[in-house]
Amino acid sequence: MKALILWAILLGACSKKQEEAPPAEPPPAISQDEVKRGVDACADYTKRVCTCKAPEHVEACKLAPAYSDAVDMARGVVFNPETKRKDAVQAAASIRNTVKKCVEEAAKLAAAGCP
Repeated sequence: MKALILWAILLGACSKKQEEAPPAEPPPAISQDEVKRGVDACADYTKRVCTCKAPEHVEACKLAPAYSDAVDMARGVVFNPETKRKDAVQAAASIRNTVKKCVEEAAKLAAAGCP
C-alpha cells in the first residue's frame, strides 16, 4: 500500500508542468539608428545627384526621391506593432537594399566628378 501511495506521489510530481517564462519579445528587425542613417544616406544622394550638372544625371534627379519614399514606407511596416515578425524582417531587408543602392549611386557620383 505504501508503495502505491509513493508511486502516486511521484507520478503526480513528474506530471506537473514547469512554469514557463513568458516569451521574450524579439529584438526589432532593424534599429531606429540604422534607419536614420539610411534616410540620411538617401537624402544625401538625392541632394548630390540633383546638384550635379551633368546631363546624364537629370533623370536620376527625378527618380532619386523614390529611394527616400521606399525607406519611409518600409519603416512604417517595420515599426508598426501589428506587423508580423516575418513581414518586419522583409521590410528591414528592403530598407537595407534601398540604402545600399543609395550609397552605391552616391559613390558613382563621386567617380563622375559630381560634388
